[in-house]
Amino acid sequence: MVNSLVAVFAVLAVLLLRVLLKLPLLPFRALHSLWRRRTASV
Repeated sequence: MVNSLVAVFAVLAVLLLRVLLKLPLLPFRALHSLWRRRTASV
């Protein structure tokens, strides 16, 4: 039973790390896409 709990916590930790690593990239990608659209329209 303890092993399953550890496995669940490990999976949650990995998912949390992925989200934390991806969050800073989201605004950068949005700005990049907006800049691309602006330069493309002009």
